[in-house]
Amino acid sequence: MKNLIMNQTITITIILVLLLSGSLHAQIPDVPAAFPNNACTPGQLLYRQDGMGRITNIAYHNGHIYTNNVAGNDAREFLFANTTDVSSFFLNADTNIPSVTSQGNHGHYKIGDIIASHWHPSYQRTGVGVNLQDPPDPVDWVNYLDQPPAPDLSLIHI
Repeated sequence: MKNLIMNQTITITIILVLLLSGSLHAQIPDVPAAFPNNACTPGQLLYRQDGMGRITNIAYHNGHIYTNNVAGNDAREFLFANTTDVSSFFLNADTNIPSVTSQGNHGHYKIGDIIASHWHPSYQRTGVGVNLQDPPDPVDWVNYLDQPPAPDLSLIHI
C-alpha cells in the first residue's frame, strides 16, 4: 500500500512537471510598459498634423504606434522620444511603411511577436522596442486568399 501511494505521488509529480514545463515554454515574453502613464488634461491633444485625414486604425506594438487612414492609406509610425514624457510623442515615419489594417480597415491582428494586416505580417518584434518591418511569413501563416470559403457563402473569405 505504501509503495502504491509513493508511485502515485511520483506519477502525479512527473505529470505536473511536464505540464508546467510545456506551458512555461509556450509563454510569450512580457512587453515592457513603454506607453507614458503621466497625468494630463482630459481631452488634451497630444499630437496633430494638418491634413492627416480620418484615422481608422491605431495599433500599439512593442513601443511603436502605427496608424492608417481610410482604405489603409497613409500608414504612419509614431514613437515617444522619452517614455516618461507624453509631450515627446512624435511622427517617426510616414513613407514606405506597411499598413497594419484588417480587411475592414478598422482593426489589425496580433499573433505573438507579430502585428499583421489582413494580407501579410507587417512587423515582428525582434527585441525590446525593435520591430522588423515586413518579416517573413510564419510557417503557419495562411494568407486570406488561401482561407477556405465560408460554408454558406462561397465568395466570402473568413
